[in-house]
Amino acid sequence: MKHLAALGRAYRAYALAEPNYYRIMFEAAVPGFRPGPEAYAESRETLAILVGVVEECVKAGVFTEGEPAAIADTFWMAAHGAVSLELAGIFGPEEGERRFHMLTTALVRAYGTQSRPGPAEPDQERNRQ
Repeated sequence: MKHLAALGRAYRAYALAEPNYYRIMFEAAVPGFRPGPEAYAESRETLAILVGVVEECVKAGVFTEGEPAAIADTFWMAAHGAVSLELAGIFGPEEGERRFHMLTTALVRAYGTQSRPGPAEPDQERNRQ
């Protein structure tokens, strides 16, 4: 779990330290240029570290069983969205950091084994009827 938090912090820190490079990586910085399928496939390899950390979380029982690559994509999508909004000036650094933490904490809770509904208590079941 510590690795996952560290990856999120590193992603945000890099984007904020190198906003122009971050924009070149993710925005259409060169008009009319579209990377080919090979470039997209190669870029997916950079997510292997994140997928590996998520796999560790699943194996350790920290996260519910699920497809680690799909869970990793969700973390990446969330981090990317939060960082992009911060780079656009929607949130200042302090607010951006708080929102980033809130977002990643919510995802950890959503995938955590504690978030899975367990069997209903008998009294709860009677109250639903």
